[in-house]
Amino acid sequence: MAGDAALLYQEFQGQVSEAREEFFEKYKENVDKKLYDERDLSKLRSDDLWVRQFLLSRKGVVEDAVVMMDMSLRWRKEWGVNDLKHDSFTLDFWEGGAVYFHSKDKDGQKILYFDVQQCKKGDQDVMVQVKKFIAYHLELSCRKRPGERIVLLMDMSMAGMSNVDLDLLKFLITAFTTNFPALLAYFLIYEMPWLFNAIWKIVKTWLNAEQSKRVIFVKKTGIQEYINKEELWEHMGGLDTYKYHYIPPTPDEDSPGSDSSPTGRRKQVTFAEQDTMYNSFDASGEVGEDDKSDRLSMSSVLSRQSQGPGRQKMVSGRKRQRDDQNIYTGRLIIISPADELEFAVVDNSKETLDVISLTNRMQKQVAFKVSVERIFYLY
Repeated sequence: MAGDAALLYQEFQGQVSEAREEFFEKYKENVDKKLYDERDLSKLRSDDLWVRQFLLSRKGVVEDAVVMMDMSLRWRKEWGVNDLKHDSFTLDFWEGGAVYFHSKDKDGQKILYFDVQQCKKGDQDVMVQVKKFIAYHLELSCRKRPGERIVLLMDMSMAGMSNVDLDLLKFLITAFTTNFPALLAYFLIYEMPWLFNAIWKIVKTWLNAEQSKRVIFVKKTGIQEYINKEELWEHMGGLDTYKYHYIPPTPDEDSPGSDSSPTGRRKQVTFAEQDTMYNSFDASGEVGEDDKSDRLSMSSVLSRQSQGPGRQKMVSGRKRQRDDQNIYTGRLIIISPADELEFAVVDNSKETLDVISLTNRMQKQVAFKVSVERIFYLY
């Protein structure tokens, strides 16, 4: 399955211009009527990778890929995908932990976890927001990791009939088969209760043979065929003790397109154990110059009296070489040094001190507390 993603960079490039020209010729009237978002049209004109994704989804058949482009771009305009951002959703969506990215499969593909038991059939306005919430995550993945596929893990271990909505299932299938081309590696359905077999028979009619192969039913005894034990949730028989915890994004992470900010920083997951796309910062551990000018910075000097000759050394956790790379970059603050303070005598005085720098990444005040866990004295 990972091999298909590699084809994006090897095949169909010769058909990109043909597909692009056919789309704008065939759907010129739709373009004139503004049935598409101009941002999507601009991307279609300039982004060869996106065109290749449509071609890959339709096995290189240009005519089919062009029809898919029309369907996808119409849907994106109707649902306002380009305008979805973090603040488009109430706090309940973020704190619930029903949908979030965490961990990866054996091929290194990111996993979008969906806890089905938290989905309740009911108010259609709420269900529309649920669909948009999922679309936001899918768009975020496409923006942050272009061309990379994901795994959708649907956890049904605690689900009942009141949690299954056929319309939502149809939305998910259409999202991966049409609206987000070549994004889905495969669809893992974990511990589906037998009473849902009748529902699956209905869902299966919406899929062609190729798409059906990407839907995989697994139980606790078989899921490690796809996800290593170290990367697997504990309740699924794995060793990953991760518990979802919502952390608000920084201002520059608010929208799916935040990676396209003027700073052009490459993102990576760095904050604690929250392996989500919203805990992403500069791979070098540095804050861009533009960010520095807008944030508060302070240094706190910690000192204590020397009790003997030589110097005192305070080590938190394991000792690491102290250099410019010894920086912890979190969502709220940057700490330097990250894991070690050395209290040394300064200018032959009896006073020993060291400096820790705490830089606020937010545009508002942040409260913090310093806690000392281990102190080692060396004389």
